[in-house]
Amino acid sequence: METYVEQFKQQVMMKLAGHDTQSLQETAEQLASQSTTDATMIWQAYEQVKNELVG
Repeated sequence: METYVEQFKQQVMMKLAGHDTQSLQETAEQLASQSTTDATMIWQAYEQVKNELVG
């Protein structure tokens, strides 16, 4: 169940270097659409990372 979240986090870390929040959201949407069961966890991870990036 953590595979999607871990995959998302790995992609997030790569995107953070470029502060690319737009494709960060697109990544979250893609992963969430691939796994409805993990969608909530994916969006929570996205929000957490986005807050850390913007904050």
